[in-house]
Amino acid sequence: MKRTVALFLVLLTSLPALLAVEYPYIGKVQVNNSLNVRSSAKLDSRILGRLKNNDRVVVLAEEGNFLKLQYPKQLETWVAGWLLLNKGAGKTDTVSRDSVNLRSGPGMQYPQIAQLSQGSEVHILETNKDNWARIGAPSQAVAYVSAKYVTVEGSVAAMKKKEQEKDQARQLFEAAVKRFKAHLTARRMSEQEYEALKKHFNTVASMNPGSTEAIQAKDFQVKLAEFMSAVRLDQLKRQEEVKLRQKEQEIAAEHQRKLEEIKKAKKKEEPVKKFQFEGWLDDIGGILFRPASHRLKKGDRVTYYLKTEGDAVKLDDFVGKHVGVNGEVNRFRGWGKIITVREIEVIHDNPSQFWTPE
Repeated sequence: MKRTVALFLVLLTSLPALLAVEYPYIGKVQVNNSLNVRSSAKLDSRILGRLKNNDRVVVLAEEGNFLKLQYPKQLETWVAGWLLLNKGAGKTDTVSRDSVNLRSGPGMQYPQIAQLSQGSEVHILETNKDNWARIGAPSQAVAYVSAKYVTVEGSVAAMKKKEQEKDQARQLFEAAVKRFKAHLTARRMSEQEYEALKKHFNTVASMNPGSTEAIQAKDFQVKLAEFMSAVRLDQLKRQEEVKLRQKEQEIAAEHQRKLEEIKKAKKKEEPVKKFQFEGWLDDIGGILFRPASHRLKKGDRVTYYLKTEGDAVKLDDFVGKHVGVNGEVNRFRGWGKIITVREIEVIHDNPSQFWTPE
């Protein structure tokens, strides 16, 4: 029984090797209190710091019972400011000489965790009064922890791919939201644009299920469908309004057509008034014993003389106008034909185009 338990423990401690773990991978710290981070793969090596339960680290390799880590971001990295060109001023600085030691704390007494060559750039996080600069740990910096307190979460490559997918989903989501808001402002959207946006939100929801973007994408799918329903209803209303205006225009055109037909019919029904005589009316002047008072002319030629009986017709009112005349014609010696006017009407009132006065 003891041998079985021992064999099980051996298999358990060597599980990462048996599972052919791909390095580097993301490890998750599983401890009750804290996990010591050491300068080398030895229990008696210097402690550089401590990690808490559920902290994540990048595991580079396995050395015996220890795991070699990329220096954890949770721990501090310091460099002497007098070994930097700008003494740690600003956000970045440059190492001024070769073999510059990086340490786990701001002082020579702290363990060395890496060395940088001349010209290396460092990212300055803070500086202290003793002219030490805390920097972001470079890739050369490593540390060690006991292997039995770290579980495998997945390879760094897989994690990077997952992060890239998250970034893609976020970018796609932000672009889709921006387009959707533009349509909301314009209060219109085509069926093709609706299908494209719906597809984008579906893609975001499926790329990273459970993420904030995925949940929001589903909410936006509902909002998108509601908006498109409103757009379609508005389009139907506008189409009905267009049809109504077209119908009104058709009715108005038909009404106008019928009015024109009625006018034409009335015009045809109205008899054209005919006159026996036609010409321009002119006054004879003060001639004694004249048998007529006016004359009817065509151009400069007198065609008839006119007279009236009683006051029923006043010829003076028609002088200088083109008139039509009905009446009886008689001859008078020395004058020619004289019309006794019974009816007279103006046909045209601009004599200048047809005759000139004597």
